[in-house]
Amino acid sequence: MKASAILAAAGVGLRLKETSSRPLNLPKAFWPLSGTPLLLYSLKALLESPSISEIVIVLPQEFTDQLKTELERVGNGIKKVIVVSGKASRTLSVYEGLKAVSHSSDYVLVHDAARPMIRFQEIEQVIQEAIRSGAAIAAKPIASTVKESGSGESNRVYRTVPRNRLWKAETPQVVRKVWLEEAYRSFFKNPFEATDEAALLESIRRPVELVKLDRSNLKITTGQDLEIAEKMLNGNTQFRIGHGSDIHRLVKGRPFILGGEKIKCKVGPLGHSDGDVLLHAISDAILGAVGMGDIGEYFSDKNKRFKNISSLKILSKVLELARENGWQVENVDCTVHLEKPRLGDYKLKIRKRLSSELGIASSCINIKAKTQEGLGVIGSGEAVACEATVLMKKKVL
Repeated sequence: MKASAILAAAGVGLRLKETSSRPLNLPKAFWPLSGTPLLLYSLKALLESPSISEIVIVLPQEFTDQLKTELERVGNGIKKVIVVSGKASRTLSVYEGLKAVSHSSDYVLVHDAARPMIRFQEIEQVIQEAIRSGAAIAAKPIASTVKESGSGESNRVYRTVPRNRLWKAETPQVVRKVWLEEAYRSFFKNPFEATDEAALLESIRRPVELVKLDRSNLKITTGQDLEIAEKMLNGNTQFRIGHGSDIHRLVKGRPFILGGEKIKCKVGPLGHSDGDVLLHAISDAILGAVGMGDIGEYFSDKNKRFKNISSLKILSKVLELARENGWQVENVDCTVHLEKPRLGDYKLKIRKRLSSELGIASSCINIKAKTQEGLGVIGSGEAVACEATVLMKKKVL
C-alpha cells in the first residue's frame, strides 16, 4: 500500500487577517504560531507518518517559486516533497495537488495546513480506516443544539435539527486514488460547491467513514483561533526528566530480548521477567519522572504471576499509569552497555518498536551502544546493562 499526502496551503486567510491583532500580509499557511509557520506543523506530522510515501504541498501561486526549493529540501532524504501552485478554490487547488501525485499511489490523503495540531498517530488512524473501507475522514460529533433559519435572509428559527447524526468534517481525509480521480471527472462535468473531498465522493455515491479523533484538531480561521492554538502549545505545560537503569547477568539457555526485539546471541539475561534491560530502564525512568516509584512495586519478583513476563507488558502498564495522570513521553535517550553482540543491526528495529509502544516518532528515540573495553563483568561478557533518560510532558489547561 502506497499513500501520498496533499497539504492544502493555498488559502489567502482573509478572516484571519481581518480578526487578528497582527497586520501580517501573509497567506494563512505562513502565519506564525509560536514563531513557526502554520504549515510546518502539519508537514512535520506527515513526514513522521510511516504510511505516507510522498507529500505534495499546494501553495499560493505567488509564493511557489519563492519557497519551492526550501520546502522540497525539508524532506532531507526522509520523503519526497513536491511543491505546486494552487488555484482560486480549495477544490481546484487539491486537484492541482492530485495531478502531481505519483501514478503508483493507492491512496491520497488531503490535509489542511490550517489544522496544525494534528499528530502522525491521528493521521495513521484515518489512513487505516480508509484502507479498510475505501475512504475515511476525521470528524467530530456536534454537541451543541443546531438551529436552521428560515428562507432568504431571515434569522428567525425555522426548526431545531436533530444533532445525534450530525458531525463536523475535519481533515485529514483519505481516499482511494482511483475514487478521487473518478469524483473529479464527475465534478468537472457537473461543477458544484464542494468544500471537501467527502462532498466529491458523495456526488458519485462512494461510501465515506467518519473517524473521531481523541485530541483537538483545531482549525485556524480567525485571530481568536490562533490565540487558542498558542495557549494550547505554550500554556501551562509541565516537563519532568526521569532516569532509569538496569543490569542483568547473562547466562546460557535464555533468549536475549532487548527493546522488545530478540537478539541473536548464545546467552541471554537472567531474571524473573524476560530480563529486557532496555525496557526496564525506560519504564523506571518514566515512573521516576512522574513520581510513581519503580517497576518492582508493580511487578514484584516474588510474585509467581510475573514469572517470565514480557517487559512490553511492564512498559504498557507503566505508560497507562503515566497517562492516567496526564503525562506523555516526549523523548527517550538510552545507553546500552554490552560487550557483544554488536547492536548496530538491531538499533533501527528497536527504535521502530519503541516508537509504536511509546506513541512518539522514532526521531524522538535515541539508542547508543557502548562496550566496556573488556573491563568488569560487562566487559567479560557476563552481564548487560542499560541507562535511560526520558522527558515527560503534561498539559495543564
